[in-house]
Amino acid sequence: MITFKKLNFIFLFFLLSFIGVAQKIEIKGTVLSQKGEFLPQVAVFEKDTKNATVTDFDGKFTISVNSRKSILSFSYLGFLTQDILVSKKNIINVILVESSTSLDEIVIIGYGNVRKKDLTGSVSTLKAEQIKGIPASNAGELLQGRVAGLNVINPSDEPGSQATLRIRGSSTIKGNASPLIVIDGFPYPGGLDEINPADIESIEVLKDASASAIYGSQGANGVIIVTRKQGKANRMNIYLTSQTTTSSFNKDFENVWKNTLLMAELANEKAINGGGVVPYVGASGDEELQGGFYPSLEQIRSGDWPYYTDWTDYVYRKSSEIQNTNLGVYGGSDKIKYNVNLNHWSQEGSKIDNNYEKINLFSTFNIKLLNNLKFTLNTTYTNIKFRNNNFTNYTRNPLWPVYNSNNPAEGFYLVSDNDFFHPAYRRGKITDETKSEDFLVSGFLDWKITDQITFNSRANIKSGTNIKDYYLPSILSQVYDGIGSIENTTDSKRVFENYITYKNSFKNHNYTIMIGNSEQSTNDRRLFLEGRNFLSDVLGNENLSSASVENQFVDNFQFNTGLSSYYGRLNYSINSKYLLTLTGRFDGSSKFGKNSKWGFFPSGALAWNLLDEKFMQHFDKINQFKIRASYGVSGNDGIEAYSTQSRFGEDQFYNGSQWQSVIGPGVNSSLGGRLFQWRGIANDNLKWESTSQLNIGTDFEAFDSKLKVTFDYYYKNTTDLLRDQVLPLSSGFDFMLVNDGEIDNKGVDVTLEGILLKKQELSLSGTLTFNRNRNEIISIGSEANAGLITDFFENKFLDTGVSLENTFGSQTISVYALGKPLNVFYGYKQLGIIQNNDQAQNFPTYASVNQPGDPYYADLSGDGIITSDDRVIIGDPNPNFTGSLALNFKYKKFEISTLFNGAFGYDILDTRKFERVTEKPLRWTGENTTNSWPSLRGDRGTPLFSDWYLADGSFLRIQNVNLAYTFNFPDFGIKSFKAYLNATNLHTFTSFKGYDPEVGTNGIYYGFRPRVRRFTIGFNINF
Repeated sequence: MITFKKLNFIFLFFLLSFIGVAQKIEIKGTVLSQKGEFLPQVAVFEKDTKNATVTDFDGKFTISVNSRKSILSFSYLGFLTQDILVSKKNIINVILVESSTSLDEIVIIGYGNVRKKDLTGSVSTLKAEQIKGIPASNAGELLQGRVAGLNVINPSDEPGSQATLRIRGSSTIKGNASPLIVIDGFPYPGGLDEINPADIESIEVLKDASASAIYGSQGANGVIIVTRKQGKANRMNIYLTSQTTTSSFNKDFENVWKNTLLMAELANEKAINGGGVVPYVGASGDEELQGGFYPSLEQIRSGDWPYYTDWTDYVYRKSSEIQNTNLGVYGGSDKIKYNVNLNHWSQEGSKIDNNYEKINLFSTFNIKLLNNLKFTLNTTYTNIKFRNNNFTNYTRNPLWPVYNSNNPAEGFYLVSDNDFFHPAYRRGKITDETKSEDFLVSGFLDWKITDQITFNSRANIKSGTNIKDYYLPSILSQVYDGIGSIENTTDSKRVFENYITYKNSFKNHNYTIMIGNSEQSTNDRRLFLEGRNFLSDVLGNENLSSASVENQFVDNFQFNTGLSSYYGRLNYSINSKYLLTLTGRFDGSSKFGKNSKWGFFPSGALAWNLLDEKFMQHFDKINQFKIRASYGVSGNDGIEAYSTQSRFGEDQFYNGSQWQSVIGPGVNSSLGGRLFQWRGIANDNLKWESTSQLNIGTDFEAFDSKLKVTFDYYYKNTTDLLRDQVLPLSSGFDFMLVNDGEIDNKGVDVTLEGILLKKQELSLSGTLTFNRNRNEIISIGSEANAGLITDFFENKFLDTGVSLENTFGSQTISVYALGKPLNVFYGYKQLGIIQNNDQAQNFPTYASVNQPGDPYYADLSGDGIITSDDRVIIGDPNPNFTGSLALNFKYKKFEISTLFNGAFGYDILDTRKFERVTEKPLRWTGENTTNSWPSLRGDRGTPLFSDWYLADGSFLRIQNVNLAYTFNFPDFGIKSFKAYLNATNLHTFTSFKGYDPEVGTNGIYYGFRPRVRRFTIGFNINF
């Protein structure tokens, strides 16, 4: 029988239960990755309870919590667990960050991949997140300062310019020194300029022989592997990225005069000191001064001459703009995955009328044909149009107006009938346009025959065309009535590869065996047509046959090469503690002689994960401690086709009525005028350069992988250098390409990564890289067979062939010297300036008569005069070390990242020294006025190349600063919206007086124009 007391108890029980349920708080939200992708099956649980759920296919979740003080924890494999206080929120959207623990991270290597923990070689990885939002037309720009041991030089920021890439120094003097580029498994024949940075998933840099020897004769300079984004098995995702960049010069022009009176005074002084025609006297210039009116100093001083023109306004844009847009879609199911991205890059060059446009379409489809059979199809189409505005003279006399009487109606102010370089007059009259198309198709078949055996087949076809149109009209041509040309080049490359991989294990032993075959073929073809002297400019270069008969020229060539390869690799480990990698590759190349067509390139590597040893178990703060050692041999086949074969050349001459062609053995290269060098004799023993490399390194991680250190010491020895051998006159040839020479590179790479601060919604991390590389030429032949020069001080060297004829005439500038680094500078030692007549008479002379105000030099040979015997090695353009620092700060949805990049301890040849408007006034004007700067004297002639022209090129640059904020609008169909501001080349700390100390590998500064500073605003939207 139910009593009243029992009924009260039951009623109270249900009432309390109802109240308890009523106090539950429903929380909804969406979980995304940093890339804006929905994350399914994320574990969402209320801390200190058993209350939990998981996200659905679209990353959405719903959970009821007990109170506003509850903490929700979000956990997902490969990502950092994130705890969030509920507080007053009913909607919680979460962005999970990938875990910093990297031991299970997959690293792409040649023909496969491996866990980072099991990696035995020296490989650096750059992820897409590290370069996202940085404006760049090609991936090469993005690598600068990101990888220890990879030196990236960007000497120009003009549209279409390419970065110079060097991994662990340069090891050749005649061959190709650039690393091999591999895109989605395809050994790409070009650089990184045609790859859209937005398509990149990761970039691996293979630095040691253990990693690069799998590419055999193509891997001596290291390998850069680019992996592009693939589709994902989730619902369709649409993304849009847009960037708008404005660029402006970061410095004033160094040789543009603002003070025209000082300019005129110095010009008159120079003429008077040299006994020449004094220009600024209020009269028209003679032939020596190229005509034009030169006002007197008084006319300039009083303002009676009213004209001033800053010619940079007619040559360069005040600011230029870049538009970069990506529109893509990715997604798929378990059966098919896809990713399609269309990129449009439009860039205004710094010069007026310089315009660059690139369209890139990338698509990839991953199709599961069977449960164990997959097919992937990648296609890439690139279209580039470039209009170049060349021959622009912004150093034209600023006292000359643009128009007669400064009135456009009266026409351009031309100083003579031969004034062909008036910038405004030339604009729009010259055709200089380049159009190119490239098409790359790659097909991959992956067949998992059994759980242990996988077969991979790849087919890659690349085809490209490039057309350059040029026409200089008769009104701008000094010699001919118009010059027109068409240059048409085509290139194609086919690579077919098949390899099989066998994986197995027994007890604690794991091993992977891979063997394969590769067949490559390339075809390059060029046709060049030129005509001069046209009856009319109307058709431009579209009717070259209308040029005068004696001025019609045709040149063409075709190169075909082939490379056949067989390769294999063994990865073996015991308990993932002791690791062994053995690699070998046979390459047969059509480029080399019949006696040396085949080469074998082996490598071996050992690694020891010390942390798995019992004696390391009590070091609970250490997450990884691995020691690596490797040795291997790779090759360099970067020479021109047919270099080993007897070659026939042709020449033409005009007999007065028609062209006559002659064909004979040998090919020639012009030395200027009627001087030629003859080559083309066969060498059946010519083979690839071989680089052997020893690498000893360690990988260390501690404090939950918040600290990561990678250290590598390497020693590279390159033998069988390709160089020219001097032949006796009786052979009928000057040179033959041979293998003879040796270069060493040795140094250290260090990468230090750290999470400096990590709290719930706040983090600060940094990456520091350091590289020191020293190279040395061990041998380059003898005086008899290489033309080796021995100077007064027993230095033995070859001239590099670098020419600065406009500055130093035919003097030697840099040399390949035994026992020294590549490209060292060779010249005189300048001691100061001659101050008076006594010094002029007593100091050693290099001209017929010394004069006060002239430089004087060290008479190192002691013969009382300055001759070529007094030259020595005076500088080194190779940095002592390079380094970078990347900092990343995050607070909630706000991010700031910065990159500092620098090179230190190297010399620059400053060809613009004493040409700058800030330096000419420092000239010597009398005894003891200066001992650093010579007098201005027009008849001094060609200066001697000396250490006076060298400067310290060390610099530290604020390379990039990026500010971003991520919004979430899941209720509006927007998964993520990231807006950002970016600044590139913000500031450079340097003592160098020129525009920028970042010059080419030869160390020569030409000073064409300042570098640009870029500011970008952009956004990324994921739908």
